[in-house]
Amino acid sequence: SFRVLADRSRSQPLFRIAALHRMAAAQATKGEWLQAAESYRKAAADPGNALALTSELLAGICLERAGDPAAAVQLYQRIIKDAGENDRAVRDASEERLLWLTATGHTAG
Repeated sequence: SFRVLADRSRSQPLFRIAALHRMAAAQATKGEWLQAAESYRKAAADPGNALALTSELLAGICLERAGDPAAAVQLYQRIIKDAGENDRAVRDASEERLLWLTATGHTAG
C-alpha cells in the first residue's frame, strides 16, 4: 500500500516521502534491511524532501543492520560533510554512528 501511495504521490512530496518512510519502517520490521535502506535512499533523493539527511541517516542504520558497515560509513561521512547548521542533530548522530563502528572494529576511523 505504501509503495502504491509513494508512486501515486510524485507531485505531492510530503505524501511521497511519508509513504517511503512508512514502507521502509515496514520493511525493517520484517528484517528486510537492504530494502528498507533503499526506500530511505529514495526518500532522500526526492527534491521535495526537506529532511533528506535524516532519510540518509536512517538508510545508514539499515545498512549497518544488513551487515554492510562500509556502505553505512560512506553515508555517515557524506552526511557530516553536507550537514549545515540546521542539521546539527543529524550530523551529531552520524558522528556517533561512525564512532560506534570504529570502536567495534567495523571501520578504521
